[in-house]
Amino acid sequence: MFRILIVLTALIYSHSLFAENVRCMGKDPKSWIIPFQTIKQVVKHRSNAMDICLSCEGDSCSMKSWSEEQIKDFNVCKRLFTTPVYLRANSMSELPPKLKRIGKESRNSTYFYYNYSISKEGRVSDIKVTSIFGAGRLSKKEALQLWTIVTEDTFYEPIEIEGKRYEINNCKGVGWFPLRN
Repeated sequence: MFRILIVLTALIYSHSLFAENVRCMGKDPKSWIIPFQTIKQVVKHRSNAMDICLSCEGDSCSMKSWSEEQIKDFNVCKRLFTTPVYLRANSMSELPPKLKRIGKESRNSTYFYYNYSISKEGRVSDIKVTSIFGAGRLSKKEALQLWTIVTEDTFYEPIEIEGKRYEINNCKGVGWFPLRN
């Protein structure tokens, strides 16, 4: 198993990864995206890594848990299955008036953890804000509204193995507000 992941790492990585073993998305959106020239390699290696990285029942999958010592293995799995292929940068101008006002008035950031799913079509779905921290002034409801807007133009390469599509239902991420232009 370990050798397969090392080989996949060497084939796929054109740049270094961020390491957050409990998060499907990191804090830096620029590091989230799979470069276009790498997508075919990612898709090619998913079938070999599916049993290693995912636990599936029918067409619904969950990312497996990894220990701190297995961070490199986890990062390969994250890269293969939960890294977007497209992420449009959103700005303050696209937010509802109340969130714009909070963003302009706030000198401090609010950070929040959220859970989400990746649908069979490769879209973010089922966002749930689990906790909020920091000195900002954002409620869970506002954080959910914000992150729904931010992720509406985030696309993943759909997971398709042997003609069958899968969803991933236990992804976690960290969000922040205010957004900076």
